[in-house]
Amino acid sequence: MKWLVFSRNRAFQLDCFLRSARENAKIELSDVSILYKYDPEFFESLEILKLEYPKCRFIDEINFREQTIEWVEKATDTLSFATDDALFTREVNTTFASDILLQNPRILTFSLRLGLNLDWCYPMNRLQIIPNGQLISQTFVWDSRSADGDWGYPLSVDGHVYRKQEILEIFKRTFFTNPNTLEANIQSLKPHLHSAACCFLRSSYFNSPLNVVQSVYTNRAGQVTVNELDKAYRSGKRFDTNLVKNFHNLSAHQEVDLLELCK
Repeated sequence: MKWLVFSRNRAFQLDCFLRSARENAKIELSDVSILYKYDPEFFESLEILKLEYPKCRFIDEINFREQTIEWVEKATDTLSFATDDALFTREVNTTFASDILLQNPRILTFSLRLGLNLDWCYPMNRLQIIPNGQLISQTFVWDSRSADGDWGYPLSVDGHVYRKQEILEIFKRTFFTNPNTLEANIQSLKPHLHSAACCFLRSSYFNSPLNVVQSVYTNRAGQVTVNELDKAYRSGKRFDTNLVKNFHNLSAHQEVDLLELCK
C-alpha cells in the first residue's frame, strides 16, 4: 500500500508523522510520498527533512490536482492519504486493511483514524454517537450515511484507505486546488457511493491540529505557530515516538504538545 502525505511549511510536524509511521506503525518509508508546498523561510528545514528521510519521495507542488491524480494513477491497488500534522500510535496491518477493501467492494473505505474509542468530535467540539454496527473479526463495520460526527465522514484524506480505481474516479470528477478543497469537494459524491465503512476496533492514527497553514477554511486548531515549531526543528529537537505509542485518544483530532514530546 502506498501513502501520499500533504505538507505545507510544517517540517517539524512532518518529521513527527514520519517518525511515528516508521517506529510506531511499522510502515516502510519507501512507500511514502510527500507532496509539499514550502515558503522560502522554511526551505532550510525542508532540506534537513530530505536528508533525514532519503527513502521518502518528495514532490514539489506545482499543480496540486494534476500531481495528486498522477500519483494515484501510479499507486498500488490500495492507497491512503495523510496530513503532516497526524501521528501513528500503534502498528498498522495495512495488508489486512487492503485485503478487506479488495475482497469487499461494497465497503467504501477502511479508516485508520476511527475506532470504538472515539466518542468526541473535535471540529464540532462536542460528543459524538458511536454508530450501531457489526463486529467482524478484528474490525467494526457501520453505515456512514446515517452516522454522527467523524463517523459520518467517510471521504477523508486524513488516514483513510481506498481502492485506487474508485478514488481515482472520484478525484477525476472533482475540481480542487489544495488538500482542503479536495476533501471538501469530494463530499458531494457521497450519495452516489457505497456507504459502508470499516475500521479496526481501536484507532491507530490521529490528527493533532496545532495550527492552520491555509486560508481557505477556518478550521478549529491550537495556537502553536509553525514558526515556533520550525525553530525547534532547526535547533535539533526531535519527536520521541515512544511517548505517543498506544496513546488513548478520544477524538480523531486531538491536540498534543509536540514540543513536550521531544528528545
